[in-house]
This record gives sequence, C-alpha cells and structure tokens, in this order.
Amino acid sequence: MFTWPVERLLLRLHKLALQLQWLAPWCYAIGFGGAACTLYFVLRNDADVTQWLTLALGITVWALLLFAFIRLFRSIPAPVLPGDSFFERLQARCKLALYHLLAAGIVVVGILLAMMSLKLLSVSL
Repeated sequence: MFTWPVERLLLRLHKLALQLQWLAPWCYAIGFGGAACTLYFVLRNDADVTQWLTLALGITVWALLLFAFIRLFRSIPAPVLPGDSFFERLQARCKLALYHLLAAGIVVVGILLAMMSLKLLSVSL
C-alpha cells in the first residue's frame, strides 16, 4: 500500500512519542521546577545570577517542548479509509492536515529554540 512520505513522518513521530511517553511526567516536573527557578532568579537583584537564569530558562523551555511533543503526538487521527463516505474522508483528511501543520510547527519551534539556546550559551560565556 502506498503512503505519502508526510504520513510516514507522522507515524514516526507517533512512535517516537510513544517511546518517550515515560518521560512526560519528568518533563512536566522539570519544566515547572525550572519555571520556579527562573522566577526566583528574575526577582533577585544580583548581577551574578545571569548564568543561572540562562540555564533555568533553557531547561524550562526544552522540558516543556518535549512534554508538549509527547502529549500532542501520543495519539494521532486514524488514516483515511476508502470505504468511508465523502464527508468522513474529508473530515479525516482535514484532521490529518492539521496534525501535519502541528508537526511542522513543532519542528519550527524546536529550530528556533535551538538557535535561542545557542545564542544564550554564547552570551553567557
């Protein structure tokens, strides 16, 4: 059976999310712990905390991005079946298209986050 490369990518993301599902509670805890640390370092008036603030902010955002990825791609919509009616196929295609846009958004956010992390590392050195 022929499947489009984008559909195979969505299935790979689904399998990866299922394999990383055990990390979701840890990412949630690390993300909110990092947010608390970030808030603490922001409220301090020392000039020495900028490196710790950078580290806490980076850990927070990466942990929450991984948590969102796992939660979003843990379940994906069913594929389009040829025996369904026209409107059921249209609805399934719309759901799949939205998930593909969501996957592209996650990739874009990951790239932007990687660029931000590299920028923060170079600033703190």
